[in-house]
Amino acid sequence: MENALQQLNLTETTKLVPSELSIKKQFLKKMVKVQFNSKVPARTVLELINKIENEKGHIYRIESFSSAKDLKKKGYYSFRMIVASYDRLKKKS
Repeated sequence: MENALQQLNLTETTKLVPSELSIKKQFLKKMVKVQFNSKVPARTVLELINKIENEKGHIYRIESFSSAKDLKKKGYYSFRMIVASYDRLKKKS
């Protein structure tokens, strides 16, 4: 996901907050809260979502998404989303 942010020049305007959660001792849910600190064009965020969902080698899911329209700049929004992935935990031998 960081590669996608770099490709779209969003690294300086984005705040990432990672967290992890164990589910029934079988899976590890890794989540990243993504918050854009400044207004960004909607098209750029849609490109980011497309890159996240189509990333090779990983399965990501956008679990939460919200936006607020900028009243001064047409086509610009502030966005927040939570992106999650799941990993199977190794069984202890």
